[in-house]
Amino acid sequence: MSEAVKKELPEKWAWATFGDVADLLRGVSYKKVDTSSEPTPGKVPILRANNIGYGLNFDSLVYVPEKQVKEVQYIKKGDIIIAMSSGSKHLVGKAAQANDDFEGAYGAFCANLRVTADIEPKYVAYFYSSQDNLKRISGSSKGSNINNLRREHILSAPIPLAPPEQQKRIVAKIEELFSHIDAGIEALKKAKQLLKQYRQSVLKAAVTGELTKEWREANKDKLEPASQLLEHILKERRQKWEEQQLEQFKAKGKMQKDDKWKEKYIEPGVYEDIGYEIPGSWVMARAEQVCEFITKGTTPKKDKLSAGKGDVPFIKVYNLTFDTSLNFDVDPTFTDSETHKGFLARSKVYPGDVLMNIVGPPLGKVSIVSDLYSEWNINQAIAVYRTITGLSNKLLAYFLLSKLVVEWMLRKTKTTAGQVNLTLEISRNAPIPLMPEEEQREIVRLIEEKLNTSDKLYEELDLQLIKTEKNKQSILAYAFVGELYRENY
Repeated sequence: MSEAVKKELPEKWAWATFGDVADLLRGVSYKKVDTSSEPTPGKVPILRANNIGYGLNFDSLVYVPEKQVKEVQYIKKGDIIIAMSSGSKHLVGKAAQANDDFEGAYGAFCANLRVTADIEPKYVAYFYSSQDNLKRISGSSKGSNINNLRREHILSAPIPLAPPEQQKRIVAKIEELFSHIDAGIEALKKAKQLLKQYRQSVLKAAVTGELTKEWREANKDKLEPASQLLEHILKERRQKWEEQQLEQFKAKGKMQKDDKWKEKYIEPGVYEDIGYEIPGSWVMARAEQVCEFITKGTTPKKDKLSAGKGDVPFIKVYNLTFDTSLNFDVDPTFTDSETHKGFLARSKVYPGDVLMNIVGPPLGKVSIVSDLYSEWNINQAIAVYRTITGLSNKLLAYFLLSKLVVEWMLRKTKTTAGQVNLTLEISRNAPIPLMPEEEQREIVRLIEEKLNTSDKLYEELDLQLIKTEKNKQSILAYAFVGELYRENY
């Protein structure tokens, strides 16, 4: 037995293994083609590893033919559902207990630790979720890209057994203490939700002009009309198009005899939809009017992408955030220079470009490309907005993050099988208010000032939530060495 088994236990306690007190039942194997994402007659809901967290999460279930599910795979009250495979070492082995019978089953990458002996199931579940046990079990997993657990990894793991009556008292004490902690967790989560709402209220005030109402009034005689700024932007937009055309002619060795080619320029249409109210001194523009161009990325074949290192960074939706930053620390992907310059040439992006996901849910992730690399590339689920001098890229990013703009785009799209897709037409038609550059700078300053304060509070709440989880683990650590309330033994 392991070193853990050698620890001294209270009188009348004994060491056993999970295999002594429970059976481990494997989940349902099924083919993706047989599944559906919505309840369907003749099909059974299946829990997967992503449904295991703090308790079982019954969102995003898949449904498989009932004939593929055996009786033993249906979930009963007290069952402990375990993730047997994960790309992350610290997530493999995670588990949650079913509080009630569930007319569904669990998938092949999960297993069910079902208590068979005269043991309190909650006692087993609480010990299983203790940090020492999870660390021991997840550490025994094997695999290169995917970490996998075998039956023996779990069934041979040790568990300290208290006498039956003490098991019940231990469970009752854990739940009493956890209930106080959970109340605190709920309060912290509500506070985080309020901060999220505050963030959106700041962005709404920015988009509608309320944020700079007093500033605008104090400076109204010093500002260039927004309509005049839009004229400058449209003029520069055309000029940039002409410059690009001349570069293409030069690259192909084609000399133009006259200026008729300029007639091919398509002037972006004005904004005519019903958006939202803005100050009378602003103008509502289509995103296409105030950007050099708006397009989406491309995804090459898998063999043209590599994980962790390569020539050119390749951005995916999971690298985008809800705060304008770009998080390339999450599973960084790269492509080679040849593919970047060839097949992916149209989806090159550069520092300062604004990126938005056009496939969800959720929609509304927006990031500004950083200067960590001089050139990047993006996949087909991301749109790029390249602003023109006169429109702050930070301002555009914040406006695209606002609920007003996101909901406007959602109203224009359709949801298919739970997936939301924005077209480039919708992305280009997005209502973006334009105001004098001085006011743009003031809006950005005020947004960042308010959101920075909010973000610090949010981080503090996250730290408090981490502390509460550590408090739970401390309680479990004391519980299973007989010291949670020794005077009662």
